[in-house]
This record gives sequence, C-alpha cells and structure tokens, in this order.
Amino acid sequence: MPLTEMLLEHRDVPGASAPDGNPTTLHVVFAGPPAGTPVLLLHGFPECWYGWRHQIEALAKSGFRVIAPDLRGYHRSSRPKALAAYRIDALVEDVRVLLTNLGITTCHLVGHDWGAAIAWEVAATYPDVIRTLTIANSPRAHVLLAVVRRSLRQLRRSWYILMFQAPLLGEGFLMAVGAKRLFQGSSAPGTFTEADIAVYEEAWARPGALTAMLNYYRANRVVRPRSALTRIRPPTLVLWGMNDAALGTELIGPTLAECDDGRVVELPGVSHWSPAEGAPTFNAALLGHLAAHGGTDPLVYKLVPANMWAAAPKPWVGSADDVRDGFVHLSARGQVTGTLAAHFVGAGDLMALGLDPGRLPAGALRWEESRGGKRFPHLYAPVTEHAVVTTHSIIEGQSGHVMPETW
Repeated sequence: MPLTEMLLEHRDVPGASAPDGNPTTLHVVFAGPPAGTPVLLLHGFPECWYGWRHQIEALAKSGFRVIAPDLRGYHRSSRPKALAAYRIDALVEDVRVLLTNLGITTCHLVGHDWGAAIAWEVAATYPDVIRTLTIANSPRAHVLLAVVRRSLRQLRRSWYILMFQAPLLGEGFLMAVGAKRLFQGSSAPGTFTEADIAVYEEAWARPGALTAMLNYYRANRVVRPRSALTRIRPPTLVLWGMNDAALGTELIGPTLAECDDGRVVELPGVSHWSPAEGAPTFNAALLGHLAAHGGTDPLVYKLVPANMWAAAPKPWVGSADDVRDGFVHLSARGQVTGTLAAHFVGAGDLMALGLDPGRLPAGALRWEESRGGKRFPHLYAPVTEHAVVTTHSIIEGQSGHVMPETW
C-alpha cells in the first residue's frame, strides 16, 4: 500500500519547554497498529517526517507502531527563537518528553543525519528506554569533531557547516539552491520525485523554518553533549550510504567503536539520503535488526494460574519469569503451546496476559538467547496492569490445556 493510501494519523504532542519556559509542540505522524511495538523515526536536515516515507510503509506493514515527528523547528512543529533551544541536550529532552507523553517506556529508535545525532545521545542518556538503535549516515558529534581535526578530506567535506554559522548566509544559500536542486542534485535519479520536492518546498516556506533548521548547526558548534563520554549500550545497526558527499567512510570505524554491540551495513553507490535512495536494502536491514531483538510481535504473552491472577494486587500483576513461581511468559503462540504442554499439566485454569512491550517499565524486558540459539523475552521487574492489553482464559480440560482459537 503506497504511503498516500495508508491511514496516517497526524497529532500535535507536547515537547520539552523552550529556554524561556514557553511550551512547545511536536507535530507527529503515526502509522501501523496502535498496539504494535513502537518505532520512533527521527529525520535529518533539511527534511521533515516525510523523509521516512519508505520506512513508514514497510514498518507499518510489518505490524510496528510507527512514530515520526517533525523535529523541533521543522515543518509543523514549534520553532522557538532562542538559539539555546536547539542545543543537542534540549533536542534529546524533546524525545524523552515525547515518549513520556505518549506513554511509551521502551521503543526502537531510528535516526538519519541530525535525527541520528540526537538518537545517538538519547541512546547514551536513556539506554533502558531504547530496545534497538538504528543509525543512517551519521557519526556521534564528538566523533565527527575528532575526525575533522585530523582529516583534511573530512574537513573539506564539512565546509557547509562553517558556512551555515554566518547569520543570513546559510538562509541565503538554501534559498538560492532550493529544495529541488539540493535533493535531486545530490542523489541518484528518481530518488526524489516532484511530489517529494513539493513537500519539502512547503516545509521550507514556513515562516522562520530555514533559520530554525540552521540553528541546529549554530547552537552546537562548540557545545558538547553531557552524554559524550558514555558508550552506547543498546544493540546498534549503522547503515551507511557509501557515496555520501558530506560524511566520509573514515567515520564508520570510530563510530562503531562507540558501541558495545554494533555492526555496519554498507550501501554501495548510495548517497547521504540513504533512507530514500537505498530504501529496499535499508528496509530489509532495518527489519532484520528489529527481528533479531524482539521481532514484530506486538505482544509478549505471560501465563499465570487464574487464581493467582485474580488475587494479584493491582496495579501490579506479576513478578519474575520463573515457572516455580507460577509465571512464564513467551513471545509467540507456538511457544506458549510448548510451555503449556511442558510445564502446566494439571496446573488448573490459566490466564494468558498479552503485554505491550512499549508499556512495560524501563529495563523490565530483555531478549536473551536460549541454549538452542532462539531469543526469548525475560522479565526482570514487576508488570504494571497498564501493560496488559489483552487477556485470554485457558481452561484445563480432560486432554490438558487448550489454546483459545482466537489467538
């Protein structure tokens, strides 16, 4: 189903307050099933949520709940005037507040360009909130600075960053070049259609939009994020268009060195605009990365004796993943079937609780590998009742427990 035919929801969600205390809002586009595992997409310069058009479709079809905001200053989101409002720590705070206001405690995080720069620092600052991290063509900010200092080649590639510092010069450059020439002139033919360009032209034309976009460069010229010395803990996939004219391949090695669990997928012949230009390979790698760390199943099933469920104090409904305590949870119907046969013969009536991983407390759910090499979810904290989005009764019969046909 093309993006234009998909059921997209547009909503304004509160972001972090501006330095002057005024409230801000982020325009957010949602797609996919509301109970699906959340995937947060952060776009780059000088795009907007629409930069993820190819990924939104692929993720929604795969059962994920897609969340694609316009970053602060872009398109339909608030544009604070103070330069300090665009410092990296403020942009990280926008993401934290957005997730809090949406009631999301864990998500997959994907970022490109400036959105990736923000994503790096979100993962460093709030690692328990991020299930996986996917980065497209962007190093961490301090990695770029270090490479620029020792690489004349990368310094030449970064000329535009210096030009953007001058008031009005950056705005004049963007106006003179225009969205059509900028995007189509730096990508493979057909990457950006006339309809795509029209979306960006409309976003650029909003009052103060060009200055707000350029403020990302101006506010972070000498600012070092608080999390710069922190390693990246969540499983990380780096996707890199190898024909990036702005960010050289010499950034890849130092970038991966920042990660406890990182790998790179190179996209040969693809420019900086890898989510659009390299969409088929990009999407396959992204979906594979998510599948390796929980897959598309929006629910984690937790089995509990019916009498224990009835007696459980609210709002807490369970504790550890331990058969001896009468609690087991699994991620798929077949795994539940196997557990019923192996562990709950003669256990009486059961309840199967369908848990939304995005509503579990931070750090409560970890995907771990069994001796057989399969990945299973394990709980390491109590489960709030808010996380239970569906329940099923499993009645013990003469032939043992039977799975509900509605699953």
